[in-house]
Amino acid sequence: MQFLAWNQVAYQPFFKEYKYPAASSAFGLLIAAAVMVASTITVIRISIGTIFGIVLLAWISFWFGIFALVLIKVLRDRLRPTNWLVRVQTAGLMVKYHSYLNPSLPEQDPIAVFIEFSEIESIREHRIDRNIPGSTVGDDELRSHVYAELQLRDTSQVKELQLHLAAERQAHGPHIKTWYGGRETAVTRHYPVQVTSAGLVRIEWSVRPRLPRFIEAIGPYLHAAPAVRSSLDYRQAGNLARKEQEEILLELLEAGDRIGAVRAAKHLYGFDTTRAVQFLEELSPAYPSGSVRSNEDASSPTANRIPRT
Repeated sequence: MQFLAWNQVAYQPFFKEYKYPAASSAFGLLIAAAVMVASTITVIRISIGTIFGIVLLAWISFWFGIFALVLIKVLRDRLRPTNWLVRVQTAGLMVKYHSYLNPSLPEQDPIAVFIEFSEIESIREHRIDRNIPGSTVGDDELRSHVYAELQLRDTSQVKELQLHLAAERQAHGPHIKTWYGGRETAVTRHYPVQVTSAGLVRIEWSVRPRLPRFIEAIGPYLHAAPAVRSSLDYRQAGNLARKEQEEILLELLEAGDRIGAVRAAKHLYGFDTTRAVQFLEELSPAYPSGSVRSNEDASSPTANRIPRT
């Protein structure tokens, strides 16, 4: 196992690369632009010259403009050469745990781990359904994620990877000047690679080609374990002890799901959004920090107490 910086992996040969699709972002941007233009034309025709029409037009333009700016950033990041998650090389896999959404972090920092095929015991597909509570029953959200899980032969390598992932979660982006004269840290809390408490390397697979094709492509080199599917209902966490509830919130934070953690805290303790954010900061003041734990693995003590199907 080797940990490499961008200048060490940029030009290494590979025969297959798995990237985040740029076409979907471009399509979403076109849809947002089309809706904004159509809405603007409709408002102008119906209520131009009235206060209501001006306010409505400004409201539509503002929100669709924000949405378009977000999509433009995502599209720009997906067009960069760093927009890849896994590369298949002759002797093993290059896995980039540094998110493609953070291209501005220092280039000298390690961003990827090279794992030889001989170091991997097996690979499997794991689909996880998460029930995240909302403010009301109707706001509950079911999220489905697909992961490639690697079982490594050497547990010491897993611990070494955990240290690098923890450092990635503690990274701060560069300070940049803003239009109002302040400074902000530009970094996205997107963590495509995790390590479960059972010692599995979990890779969030939202790239193309899809996971079954990836597993098929590396079939000659690795043993493929049967695919599994599991479900966790965070809405039932109210039946747990306070410590176990806090572990759930920390697990969501470590997975980069801060929104899910805020919603879960509001559901558990009746907080409003401001108090929920404050509570999470008090719970994990150095967020993201701590060891990397599983947030859905069956062997997790907390996960075992959450209703699972």
